[in-house]
Amino acid sequence: MTWLCLMKTKDEVNLLFQNFHKVIETQYNAKVRVLRSDNGGEYQSSDLQKYLEGHGIIHQTTCSNTPQQNGVTERKNRHLLEVVRVSLIAAKTPISYWGEAITSAAYLINRVPSSSINFQTPLQALTNAVIAPIVPHLPPRVFGCVAFVHLHKHQRTKLTSHALKCVFVGYALHKKGYRCYHPPTRQMYITMDVVFHEDSMYFSSESELQGEYHKEIQTLDYDYHISKEDESGQSELVNQKLECPPGKKPVGCRWIYTVKYKADGSIERFKARLVAKGYTQTYGIDYTETFAPVAKINTVRVLLMHGVRKAMSEGVQIEEVIVWVEAIPEAWFGRFTKLMRAFGYRQSNSDHTLFLKKQHGKITTLIIYVDNMVVTGNDPEERKALQNYLSREFEMKDLGPLKYFLGIAVSRSSERIFLSQRKYALDLLQETGMSGCQPVNTPIEEGGLKLCVEPNQVSTDKGRYQRLVGRLMYLAHTRPDLAYTLSVVSQYMHNPGEQHMNAVMRILRYLKNAPGKGILFAKNVDHQSGNLVTWKGKKQNVVARSSAEAEFRGMTLGLCEALWLRLLLQDLGYLSRQPIRLFCDNKAACDIAHNPVQHNRTKHVEVDRFFIKEKLDDKIVELHKI
Repeated sequence: MTWLCLMKTKDEVNLLFQNFHKVIETQYNAKVRVLRSDNGGEYQSSDLQKYLEGHGIIHQTTCSNTPQQNGVTERKNRHLLEVVRVSLIAAKTPISYWGEAITSAAYLINRVPSSSINFQTPLQALTNAVIAPIVPHLPPRVFGCVAFVHLHKHQRTKLTSHALKCVFVGYALHKKGYRCYHPPTRQMYITMDVVFHEDSMYFSSESELQGEYHKEIQTLDYDYHISKEDESGQSELVNQKLECPPGKKPVGCRWIYTVKYKADGSIERFKARLVAKGYTQTYGIDYTETFAPVAKINTVRVLLMHGVRKAMSEGVQIEEVIVWVEAIPEAWFGRFTKLMRAFGYRQSNSDHTLFLKKQHGKITTLIIYVDNMVVTGNDPEERKALQNYLSREFEMKDLGPLKYFLGIAVSRSSERIFLSQRKYALDLLQETGMSGCQPVNTPIEEGGLKLCVEPNQVSTDKGRYQRLVGRLMYLAHTRPDLAYTLSVVSQYMHNPGEQHMNAVMRILRYLKNAPGKGILFAKNVDHQSGNLVTWKGKKQNVVARSSAEAEFRGMTLGLCEALWLRLLLQDLGYLSRQPIRLFCDNKAACDIAHNPVQHNRTKHVEVDRFFIKEKLDDKIVELHKI
C-alpha cells in the first residue's frame, strides 16, 4: 500500500510523519516499529528524532551512496515517476500539474492487481492483513481528459450553459467524487455529477499554442540584448556577447512563464521574462545592492483618492502602464529617476517612487511599483507626452484605464472608486479548501481573541500557518476590518498551535461571508472625516507601565503617520492650514500632552511627550478627548 504526501518544503517531514503515525494507529490498529530512510537532513532533525525516541520507533538509515539498501522505496519512487511521466505526456498536460498527476497515480497503483502479491491489489492485501477502514472506489478515468461538470441552479442562469468544461486531474481523498479543475477561473470542483470525454484531452489544443509561444520566446537565446532603432525607426533586438571581468562569475538566469489573469479570472495575456538567479549571490559582494522600486500601498490609496476627488471637476484620468526592465533594478531605477527629472518631474520626499509635475495650474503624477506604473492627472496632453517620452527610452505597454493593479480590482464611476480583492479572497478560500465552509459574521469570537503559547499545546503545520497569515496580511490592504485580528495571530508565527490555526480558519470563514468587501472613495468627502486611506494594527514593541503610556506611544505613531500624510497631500496640491485633529480616549494621556511641566512619572515617555507637545504648541495638531 502506498501513501503519498505532497510537500512544499522538506521541513514538513516531521509533522507529516506524526500525522501518518496517528492515522496508522487509529485507522488500522497497527504499530510503526521501524522507519527506514536515506541520510537526508529532513530525517535527521532533532524534532523528528525526539518523536521517534518518544514512541520507541527505530530509525534505520542507509549507508552513504548505497540506495539499494532502501530498495523498496527507491523502486516505488521509480514506479510513480514512470506513471506520472506517461500521464503528463499522453495528456499533453503542463508540468505544473505534476502534483495532481502523482496523486492520481498513487490512487490507481493501490487499486491495480500486482503479481508480487498473488494478483491482488495493494488495498486488498492490506485489508486481508489488518482491519482497514472502508475507502471509496471510483471507476478509473483518463488523466487530463475533458470533463463537463454539471452546474447547479445556484451556479448558473437560465440562459447560460448547464455544464462547465474542465480537466480531470484525479480523485478526492476523503470524498466519493472526481477532482475537476477549471483553469480559466482556477477553481477545483469535487463532484460525481460529471460527464467525461476520455478520447479528448483538455490541453491538446491549448498546450500546442503555448508550446509555439514558448518556442518563439526561447529562440531569443542570447547573453545580453539592447534596444536599437534602425534607419526606419523600428526597434530591433541586437545580440551582443560580453566578456566577464577577470575573477568574476556571472549570475545565472532563466526564463519564467506566467499567465496574467483579469479581475474576473479570465486570462489576460501570457507573460515571459528573463530573471536572474539572485540566490546565487555571495554575501558581501553586491549582496545588498539589489533594489526594486516598490511604492507604499498607502501612497497608492491616497493617489486613487486624489483621482476620484478631482475626476468630475478637472477630468482626472488614471491609467496603468507596464515597463519591461532591461537591467538590474537598482541601476534601472536610477536611470529612470534621472530621465523623469530631466523631463521636469520632481521626486516626492514622502515616497521616492512618486513623481510629480505641476504646470499651468495642472498636475500629473506617476507612481511605480517594480515594473508597473500608474499615471494620473488632469493634464491629458502632459500624460500623452510623458508616455511618448518614456516609450522612447523603455519598452512599454499602455494597459489603458486602471482596472486591476497588484491584485486589487479598481471599479469606478465619475464620483466614486471602489477597491476590492474579491478574486484574491476567493482564490485563497479555494486553495485552502474553505470555499464551502460555514460563514461567520465576525473575524474573532465574541468576547475577544485570547491566544497564548501553552506548554503542551497541540502542534500544527508551521509553514502552512505562516503562509496563510502572510496571504491574509496582503488581503488587509483593502480590508481594515482584518487589521486587529491579523495583528494578534501574527504574534505566533514562530510557534503556532491548534488554537492559533483555528483562529486563522475563523478569519477565512469570515471572508466567506463577504469576499467582495473593500474600500469606497467618494468625491464629496472631507479628508478629515471620510475616505479611509491608512490604518495599522500592531503590537507595541515596548512594555508599557500604564495605559496612559501605551496611549501616548500610540498617539505618537498616529501623529507621525498624519504628518507624513499631510506632506504627501501637499505634494498633490492640498495646502490645508487647519491643524490635524488627533483623538484619544485616555484623559491622563491628554492631560500629560497639554501639561507644560515635566513630572518624574512621565520621564519614560519624555521623547514622545516633547514631540507631541511641540506639535501642539505650533498649532499643527489639535488633541481631542473622546
